[in-house]
Amino acid sequence: MTGILPGWNSIESATRWHKGFEIAGFVALGLLLLFEVLAYIYGTRKDTLSSAQQADIVAKAAKLEARFAQRILSEDQKATLLTLLSQHKGLEVILLNVLGDKDSQEYRDEFAELFQRAGWTVKQPPFRLPVRDVQGLRLLVADLAKAPQAAIVLQQALKAVGIDADGAVDSGLTPNDCEFYIGFK
Repeated sequence: MTGILPGWNSIESATRWHKGFEIAGFVALGLLLLFEVLAYIYGTRKDTLSSAQQADIVAKAAKLEARFAQRILSEDQKATLLTLLSQHKGLEVILLNVLGDKDSQEYRDEFAELFQRAGWTVKQPPFRLPVRDVQGLRLLVADLAKAPQAAIVLQQALKAVGIDADGAVDSGLTPNDCEFYIGFK
């Protein structure tokens, strides 16, 4: 072994190598401590980012689920709407939905049943092809400044249960017509 290790046969050399190895050991121990601290910091950051990514995935999944979930009126909404609309029996509304869209058709059917139970008349829509697809709910009238009572009552009742239905003009309607259009979700 004497031929392999440098400074093996000299006191001065052995002392120098001894101190060098002690210093190298302390440096290695310091680096080990530094690397362990860095590993802890980066491990914590990785966990934080992973949790944030998981929360983002869950939020996106919930949005997708909500987007593709069928729209339905809750029992509370139905009861409140029935009470509010029943106070105005005899009013008329035209119900329309997106042609071929199952969600808007089923939501329209829910409203049709509700209007009938409230004593409203659901009129047949005039035959015409839709010009564009509509998102959400729309109350269409011939003139916003002279909206028929059915449009005013319906918009207020919907607002009371947390449902937004924007008003819009459809020049193809008569002044007394109120068209409730159930668009895409």
